Amino acid sequence: KKVVKTEIEASNIMVVHGEIFIHDNNLPRLFQNCMQNKETITVLTFPKIKELEQDRKKSSNIIYFDDSMHVVEQNHENKIETQYDYFELPVYFCPQISFLDILFKTNNERVAKKLRESSKYANQVYSLPLERGYFVRQMESEEDFLDISTFLKIIQNNFELYSVDELAWRRGLITSERLQETANVFKNTKYGIYLNSLVNKK
Repeated sequence: KKVVKTEIEASNIMVVHGEIFIHDNNLPRLFQNCMQNKETITVLTFPKIKELEQDRKKSSNIIYFDDSMHVVEQNHENKIETQYDYFELPVYFCPQISFLDILFKTNNERVAKKLRESSKYANQVYSLPLERGYFVRQMESEEDFLDISTFLKIIQNNFELYSVDELAWRRGLITSERLQETANVFKNTKYGIYLNSLVNKK
């Protein structure tokens, strides 16, 4: 019997499954706010103009929720009706105690749907709709990666984007020594040079 042990000590965990690109200047603050919710499971959703009814029936990742943002079924009497459909993104936040349980039960497939079907978590799943202005792109093909690469190059002509390593360092989640180790791994790249410059400026 295989035993899985986790050393994660955070009271709330952000999980990203699949490949997705999300951009907005307030994204770090949004994620930080999500991490404050210790009791529920939060699934990011993104609004799109409603599709034709026949196309909506084929869309398996549309999320419905009531005025308290609690995720409900499509036929629920209290679901919110707007001009948008809200699609589940592969990003969610959950209490540590449910992390491994969720991970193995959902098998990285439609987290919100799987959790709603679970008697244990059905009433704990909430939607957090991203506001218009966020740039969201599912990374499903080589063309997607090329498009995002071009998008990032345009943005970085004006300013340096925060990296996961930089964010972790600035928020005190990793030490300067750890950041230096990462910089050394990428020492022959622009990214490594950038991380190294952060350490030297401290």
